[in-house]
Amino acid sequence: MGNMFTRFLNLVEDHVELAHLEYRYESSQTWRKLGFSALAAFCAVTAIAFFQIAMIIGLVKAGVPLYALCLLFGGLYSGGAAWIYMRYGNRDKRVGEPFQGSREELARSFQWIHHLLS
Repeated sequence: MGNMFTRFLNLVEDHVELAHLEYRYESSQTWRKLGFSALAAFCAVTAIAFFQIAMIIGLVKAGVPLYALCLLFGGLYSGGAAWIYMRYGNRDKRVGEPFQGSREELARSFQWIHHLLS
């Protein structure tokens, strides 16, 4: 009985270590996503501000309708910000679902415990 209890405690310890490892990875991925999202937002806001200034000056001199250029540049920089977010702000699809390893190991452990107790 003592050997079974020791094996069970070792199993619980393995699960805690695996969960801790996956938590650290998921935390780093969250910070990565937030960082690139902030970078995309900063770039978009800065670009919009500079181009609004340039558009106003240029349009006053050229006589081009202000609404047309505002729509054009607004669309371009919104698209650029969306591309940065979609390219760098999303979770890497190669790593699988969050905590997938823990779920698989837990299922195997339940099978092992069921087999051990039956």
